[in-house]
Amino acid sequence: MDPTPPPQPQQPLQPQQPPKPQIPPFQPLSPPPGTQSIARNLVPDDPTSGAGSKKRLIFAGSGVLVLVLIVVAVVFFMHSKNDKNKVLTSETRNASPVEQKNQSASPVQTKADDRVLKDSERKSDINDLSSLLQSYADTKIKLPMLNEINNPSYRAENFPALDSSLLRDPDSKKSVLVAVPTRGAYSYEPTDRDGKACNNTHTSFKGPYICTKYKLTAILEDGTKYVKSGESPR
Repeated sequence: MDPTPPPQPQQPLQPQQPPKPQIPPFQPLSPPPGTQSIARNLVPDDPTSGAGSKKRLIFAGSGVLVLVLIVVAVVFFMHSKNDKNKVLTSETRNASPVEQKNQSASPVQTKADDRVLKDSERKSDINDLSSLLQSYADTKIKLPMLNEINNPSYRAENFPALDSSLLRDPDSKKSVLVAVPTRGAYSYEPTDRDGKACNNTHTSFKGPYICTKYKLTAILEDGTKYVKSGESPR
């Protein structure tokens, strides 16, 4: 008898895999009706669009206008300031030394400065008067009387270069010379060649009554005298 083959071992059963679910492709959701117009309103204007460009032009134009107004204001201010300085300079140039000092003086400047300036003006006036009188004496061989030099008509004819302000002391308002040295006034003393009183009435130039010498005096702030004198060459 044929021997019976031994039974074959059974293979274990493989578990069945469940079928994979089928995922449908993604479909974007459509916005609800009416929301598309709202979204468009919320999106800012494109700066390159027509409305954006117009706004930028308006803003730039406003900035340029403001800048022009500022420049015009600055130019007007500087022009007004220059005109004011010109007026002040002209007034200062025409003022006397004492007036110029008063115009530019500050509250902290001392009174001594004014005193020095007044003395400087007195000396300048006396020096100028002396030069004019000496020039007159060299030409006329005699000197004017006190009443003559105080006469505007006589000065206009014989001293055309003599300004009436030269006859006025800084502390006085009168352009008049006096006979004797006095504070606040200039004195003029004409004499003959011997230093005596003269009246220019003698017919001879050698006579004792012809005025051939003079002395001009100003009283300074400290009370001292500033004197200039001269005489005719003959």
